[in-house]
Formats: sequence, C-alpha cells, structure tokens
Amino acid sequence: PYSITTPILLKCLAFNKIKTLYIMVQKEVADKWIYSKTSNRNAATNIINYYFDMRKVMTIKNINFVPVPKVDSAMVLLNKKTDEQYDPQFYKFIRPFFLAKRKKLINNLPPNIDKKRILPILQEMGFDSNVRAEALDYNHWRKLYNLFKK
Repeated sequence: PYSITTPILLKCLAFNKIKTLYIMVQKEVADKWIYSKTSNRNAATNIINYYFDMRKVMTIKNINFVPVPKVDSAMVLLNKKTDEQYDPQFYKFIRPFFLAKRKKLINNLPPNIDKKRILPILQEMGFDSNVRAEALDYNHWRKLYNLFKK
C-alpha cells in the first residue's frame, strides 16, 4: 500500500548506505516529489528533495494491476546527492508544523516552541508572521531544528 511510502523511504535514508533507489509510488506522489514548488511541499517532500535527485522513469497505468486500483503508479529513480547523515529526529521536529497546512506557521507551533522566540528567527530568514510552513525550504527547517532541538 502506498500509505507506507514515506516511512519506508525515511527508513532507507537512515541507513545512509543507499546511493540509488528505485521506488514505485502513487503517480500523484511522484509528481509532488519531482515537480512541486517549495510552496506545495510537505515535511517529507522537503527532506526527500534535499537528499535525492529524482526523475520519473515511467508511469504504470492502474489497469496493469489485479485488482485494479483507483490510481496510476510511477516508477521513480532516486539518486542520493549528499553524504550528510539523515537525522530521524529532524522529521519528527518539522512534521507537526505541517499538520494544519493552511494555518500560519506561528499559529501552528508545537507546544515546546514559543511564538516570541521563533518570530525573530523567521524575520531574520526573510519571512513575516504570515508565513506558512510550506514556504520554508529544507535549509530553513534545518536552521530551526538546530536552534530548537533538545
């Protein structure tokens, strides 16, 4: 089932020995990974785009499966582009910010992060108080993580 794609891919990242990976995912997920602008990314897509160069190898129509699913699939080639070690705590840190996607970031903070502390940091990065989580790229999230990790 495609609902386990993100957890599997993040576990693969944790191994840090995988350089090339082929993975079949729902076509819409592949398109989001590969073609999304930063403003459409979620927590996992930010991480995946930082660690991998990706390209869609092929689309597999739903009629090629039994039973026939409601969605098409895509085979994606991922080539690791950095040797930086993946920290699983990083995903756990940024994921809560994306749970209410349409909320402003400062109104969607986890309980352990103070609004008064994060606002000046966001402003230093060039964002105002109306910024949403999907506007930040991996490097912005990494800076916040390094400042707030326990």
